[in-house]
Amino acid sequence: MTELLSPAGNMLCLDAALSAGADAVYLAGVSFGARAYAGNFNNDELLVAAEKVHFLGKKLYITLNTLVTDREVEAALDFARFLYENKVCDGIIIQDLGLAREIKTHFPALTLHGSTQMCIHSAAGVLQAAEMGLERVVIAREATGDEIRECIKTGIEIEAFIHGAYCVSQSGGCLMSSFIGKRSGNRGQCAQPCRLPYEGGHHLSLKDMCLADHIPALISDGVASLKIEGRMKSPQYVYSVTSTYRTLIDQIRAPKAEEKRALEAVFSRSGFSDGYYRGKKGADMFGIRKEEDKIKTRQTDTDIPPLPEKNVDIYGFFGKEQTFVTAVCGEISHTATGASLSATGKGTEASELESRLKKSGGSGFKVISAAVEAEEGIFMPASAVNALRREALGGLKAEILAQNAPAASKKPFEVIKKDLVFDPVKGDIYRLYWGESLFPVPEDAARIDIPLWKWDGKTKYDIKKISLLLPRVITTAEEAEIKEILKNARKMGVSRVTVTNLAQIDMCRGFAVYGGEVLNVTNSRTANVFEQMGFSGICVSPEVTPRAVKTDMGEYPVFGRQVLMHTENCIIKKISGCVKGCKATLTDRTGASFPMQGEYGHRNLIFNSVPTYLLDKDIPHNRLFVITDEKNTDKPKEFTRGYWK
Repeated sequence: MTELLSPAGNMLCLDAALSAGADAVYLAGVSFGARAYAGNFNNDELLVAAEKVHFLGKKLYITLNTLVTDREVEAALDFARFLYENKVCDGIIIQDLGLAREIKTHFPALTLHGSTQMCIHSAAGVLQAAEMGLERVVIAREATGDEIRECIKTGIEIEAFIHGAYCVSQSGGCLMSSFIGKRSGNRGQCAQPCRLPYEGGHHLSLKDMCLADHIPALISDGVASLKIEGRMKSPQYVYSVTSTYRTLIDQIRAPKAEEKRALEAVFSRSGFSDGYYRGKKGADMFGIRKEEDKIKTRQTDTDIPPLPEKNVDIYGFFGKEQTFVTAVCGEISHTATGASLSATGKGTEASELESRLKKSGGSGFKVISAAVEAEEGIFMPASAVNALRREALGGLKAEILAQNAPAASKKPFEVIKKDLVFDPVKGDIYRLYWGESLFPVPEDAARIDIPLWKWDGKTKYDIKKISLLLPRVITTAEEAEIKEILKNARKMGVSRVTVTNLAQIDMCRGFAVYGGEVLNVTNSRTANVFEQMGFSGICVSPEVTPRAVKTDMGEYPVFGRQVLMHTENCIIKKISGCVKGCKATLTDRTGASFPMQGEYGHRNLIFNSVPTYLLDKDIPHNRLFVITDEKNTDKPKEFTRGYWK
């Protein structure tokens, strides 16, 4: 059965999701969730949320999907311990591989799901995640329907977004908010610079996703969970969107025109898009939140009904030697026993006892039928009857919660050493995004990264130093071409590859493999995971100070313009049309200019408006020089220290 998964940024949104018919809800604690500015749930509220969800037989998933530093690992594990000991959730959505391993080491019964921030688009990525103990993968929102189908064929549970905000950057690969405002999207603090105007228009703002038309296909394909985005949205949004998709899933159909209009009214940005799913990228995917959109939302009147109650039948027997009340819900029952008193006058009537047993306010149950047998001459105070009823219903609730408690995972986190050449380097690394540019790479360079999409088989450098930098996303349909390029490069003597995605590891067997910064290594434990896989080097995330990660094979960006976004859409075409060289400039409201370059598959890279400069600092790792159109490494007039501390 396909699961409908809804967001909850606070308790009111949780109630709205359950009232609307969600099969599962995802939410975050006060820390480590990718929506830091949602209301979120403290530990006491999480216990209440878990009881509400599991009482109704639904699932609860906790997002622990931000990147963590070494200093934060213990706090994250304390939170995981709380979730484990109190049986709070049915799964933890996670991005950080080092933290995932720590959780599985300490609490192996917890189930882990791979976050969309892991940027998994292909079957290869799904299989790699599953190999590491993840039991479900949340596919990146940029994935097409064909890619989702290929992922489903792996047999691993696939969770796919069907409604809500699109990010213009590939999932988990945006550093724009982080570098221009120190609000990291990878740590739940995104300031949404993509929604701001740039010279010539809102070049980065996409419409919201809506896959309502594709519900029958998604169900038929076997998607395990259909996910609605929106932990920053209102209870009215959560209820309206969830209830619409509940109907579409139950009836296995596309929406009617009025249902589509209702979805647009509750929230849209100039309408919706299904461009990524259909593989139809382009100008039609872009849109902003206009005033008419806001007016529609304000005029939308949504009545949210109370939480659904469970039907219960109740039976009471009141006798001189035996008194009990039994509550029955489906096949589960619970009996509370007590004692009756001998009446000094007229005993308590059965009708009066029945009336008291029918009262169930606040218990979560709705009494459908109540039956009573009472012997003559017994007396039962109202308080005693009420106490028996509460005990019977309370015990019944406890048994329901026990039956619906999260199942224990039996899947361990494993790091399997890959068939990779071990070739660690010591020294400076140069990444030439402009291909073999006019920049004078020193003869003592330890490694030279050349983007695979710039590689033509010719080089003026020592072939043994060349490492082909892979694009961040390689879809299943693109794998054959990439493998052929790598095969030909190997024949020419190239023995090194710099990977940017988990999905790429297995296709690089026989090469020395180095990890790019978009693998988001922010702690020593994650670095160690890649070391154990057989990597020869790993770039420490530029979102942490270089000393934050302890590894003997680290590298860190010390010079050049940091890539802030890997975009699935071609922004260059939107700004100026595709021209020779595939370059453009994105200029913001302050006049800051962000160079752009075409990437593999007609995707784009957006670079920082100012270069990083740390050449006067003591870096504990190999120095990484990111070269775009630089001619030397002189200290620029304007630069950033990034996250240096």
